[in-house]
Amino acid sequence: MHALLCPNGRTLDDLARELATDLDDGLSEAVAEQLLRRFGPNRLPTPERPAHLAIAARQLADPLVALLVVATAVSFLIGEYLAASVIA
Repeated sequence: MHALLCPNGRTLDDLARELATDLDDGLSEAVAEQLLRRFGPNRLPTPERPAHLAIAARQLADPLVALLVVATAVSFLIGEYLAASVIA
């Protein structure tokens, strides 16, 4: 007997009976298969990965990255190749 009350004021035994489960052993094989057929596997959907070009565009839209790109270009144009390579 589990007399512990749930947040909604019901006992664990009442919930276990309503959900057709056993608090010590879990769901029966038949109930687990029925729930699997009804609701599908307990798995989150895989999120869609953004395209590489979209990632690059998002990163280049950052003002600090744009500043570094400009600083690299200016350093390269004035012949400061070491500074350009360090900034890059």
